Amino acid sequence: MDKYLLDTNIIIILWNKYPEIINDLIEKERLIVLKEISEELVLKERIVYKGQQVLSERFCRLLFSILEIDKSEFSKIISIIEGKEFKKRNLSENDLLLLYACYLNKNFILVTEDKYLFNVSKDLLGEERVMNLKSMLKKYLIVTT
Repeated sequence: MDKYLLDTNIIIILWNKYPEIINDLIEKERLIVLKEISEELVLKERIVYKGQQVLSERFCRLLFSILEIDKSEFSKIISIIEGKEFKKRNLSENDLLLLYACYLNKNFILVTEDKYLFNVSKDLLGEERVMNLKSMLKKYLIVTT
């Protein structure tokens, strides 16, 4: 079964505009968040409760969806990108890790609004392995109805 690998901005948009969808994806175990992406989100999701800093409830729901990938062959994705003459400098380390995770797992579909990452992913992984938020929502709504 395909799982959605989300970048930081997609998670934030889903939290803010479509909380029922992200909760459903978590419940059905169809959501993957890379450890590195979760580390970005932690910075934004700390709240003060009774004088203590704690993580928000919505972040805590993600905990079982967080994946730490084996980076032992991470250089392969770098070589592939350089071989295709993409500008690696236009991709953040987390962008590269998202690509690498999809490279390792054929069931992951990358969801991003980053145009450059989208185009690189489409070329490297294939059109069916990357989508923007609108496409994901459309596919999600068709599958769940």
